[in-house]
Amino acid sequence: MLRAIGFLLFSLGYILTIKKTYENYKNEKNLENLMELIASVLISIGTLILAIAYMIG
Repeated sequence: MLRAIGFLLFSLGYILTIKKTYENYKNEKNLENLMELIASVLISIGTLILAIAYMIG
């Protein structure tokens, strides 16, 4: 259960950075900022899934 809470907090941290990375992409619109935005979204979704999996199992 402690791991699930850790993954949940890690995921929430990444979710909070998505807004800033989206604003960076919106201002400059280059490939590097787009890749950073996609990575932030995928990492936050992945860690959320891991947290749910640790809570269930």
